Amino acid sequence: MRVTKASEIDDFLELAYAISRKTWQFQRAKQSLARRDRDLVRDELRFLAERGWLRCYMLKSGNEGCSFVLGQQYGRYFYVDAAGVDPAWRRYSAGTIILLLVLRDLFEENSPQFYDFGAHVKFKDYLATESYPEADVWLFRRRAYALLTSSIYRACNALSTNSGAALDRFRLKSRVKKLLWSRE
Repeated sequence: MRVTKASEIDDFLELAYAISRKTWQFQRAKQSLARRDRDLVRDELRFLAERGWLRCYMLKSGNEGCSFVLGQQYGRYFYVDAAGVDPAWRRYSAGTIILLLVLRDLFEENSPQFYDFGAHVKFKDYLATESYPEADVWLFRRRAYALLTSSIYRACNALSTNSGAALDRFRLKSRVKKLLWSRE
């Protein structure tokens, strides 16, 4: 299902929010479309639809949503703002299928020259022709609080990286992940 008109937004959002609440990003990282205010998202999508920029997609089986892509196309550029896959459909490669269907649709109609499917994720590598480095940047004034905050962040990041490497070395990382995630 392709959504480009304001009249299609409510049905899309109902299914997209239902899927988003089931994703690991929502359950573990507390980040996903479902964390955003639905009325605000609806207004943003209407704004995009009124200008002809809205490009959202929903993969469905019957009336059940399997995966979604919330995107926008402005001129030669297509950007994904949010995406999600219902874990029940993951074993059927619903995420890969929707990406391929989105690409097919975009190539057939008003094809952009640049497709940005979001942050780097390994399963997207085989669809990419180019990648680029990304970074999260925090800007603070030069004060004691900023020094303390950045020091704690760097220490936690180093501990996480080194712990992950050690667990990988002893082939325990997947077991520890299962143990930690099964407690939630």
